[in-house]
Amino acid sequence: MLSATHGRVEPYPRAADPSGTRPLLLHCQLFRGWWARVTKRRPSDVTWSEHALVKAHLLGYARSDVEELVLARHHHRMRNTGAADWVVRSGTLAVAYNFHGAGDLTAHIVTLWRQA
Repeated sequence: MLSATHGRVEPYPRAADPSGTRPLLLHCQLFRGWWARVTKRRPSDVTWSEHALVKAHLLGYARSDVEELVLARHHHRMRNTGAADWVVRSGTLAVAYNFHGAGDLTAHIVTLWRQA
């Protein structure tokens, strides 16, 4: 049922459905020894910081390409240790952004950089 592997997402039976035939699934992730609920929400809109707009222009990336990367690869995101919560990478581009997934489905791009 639950894996002891750190960071692995596993289905966890929470309660029986109203008909009583099968359990409802709640996705959980082991984080610092505790099972935490993992949101399945994805961003549907993107906003930019002024810094990120300048960086995209300086590096020659089109806004639409960066936004598409964030929206399409959100499920491959990793925790970021810097000013933003999440980072996604594709090829030579890395994008750091915030997304909380509560009521607001907007990802806010904080910065981006070219990686080796």
